[in-house]
Amino acid sequence: MEQKKSAKLQKISLAKIDNEDTRYSSFSKRNSGLYQNASELVRECDVDLEIVISSPTEARNKVGQYNDLINEFDMREKIANKKIHLSDQINECWWESIDRFSIDDTMRFDAWLTSGEFTGS
Repeated sequence: MEQKKSAKLQKISLAKIDNEDTRYSSFSKRNSGLYQNASELVRECDVDLEIVISSPTEARNKVGQYNDLINEFDMREKIANKKIHLSDQINECWWESIDRFSIDDTMRFDAWLTSGEFTGS
């Protein structure tokens, strides 16, 4: 009679898991296995390896030696987003495009520039 394999030795299919709680649990277990295999590969083959994994909740996993690199990427992403946001704000408040001016507006603007009266409205 064949004995049932223990839970650790049973093969788990790689199909999408519908139950959300089970999916998070499986992700955590498989995730640690990936890092163990990666560490073994680095140790035995003397290679540089980087793994960035996004969880089902869209959070990046930060494990062991990868913390510094992922923290640096997170900081760069935040800085880039702030620069984009500031750039968008500046562009909203900046001068109107000359293309939006009508011919009358352009003539008035030209007259204003040639008259030298730059104070007032």
